Amino acid sequence: MVLKISSANILHKTEAGGVKLNLQSREEALTAFDNIRKSCAVYDPQARLEGVLVQEMAKAGTEMILGISSDTQFGPLLMVGMGGVLVEVFRDIALYPCPLGQAEALGMLRSLKAYKLLTGYRGSSPCDIDALAEVMVRLSRFAAENKETVKELDLNPVFVCSEGEGLCVVDALLIRYRD
Repeated sequence: MVLKISSANILHKTEAGGVKLNLQSREEALTAFDNIRKSCAVYDPQARLEGVLVQEMAKAGTEMILGISSDTQFGPLLMVGMGGVLVEVFRDIALYPCPLGQAEALGMLRSLKAYKLLTGYRGSSPCDIDALAEVMVRLSRFAAENKETVKELDLNPVFVCSEGEGLCVVDALLIRYRD
């Protein structure tokens, strides 16, 4: 199982020590709960800690990030790249105005240097690229339909499973425009 802090004030849970993975027992979960709350209180003493979420451990896959950001000139833009911390390390991303179709989504994926990792690089199984492209299309439609209220949206990480097995969104962050 996985435990994660629930706090609108802590946007990057891992940095705050707010995520514990692969917990196998009640005792590990209780210890993790205490450690998460302590770490997050130190990370941001002013943060409102609403609780700790308990989730099933996600099936492993290739980590990707999907995001929406609003540009004053172009409106909502869809971003895709390698997920987790890799997006910050390699800065291998693609951007496209919303909404977009399946062909544009696939083109974005092919433009990534990391695309080889999705296609079965060095004996690994090919990833479910069609499922990833479909989620990109749906996310771009959501962004276009909600451009007046959604400022940013990050899905990170998104685990893309083997071909035909879909994907799993592990964490999300939504930032709305203030009224």
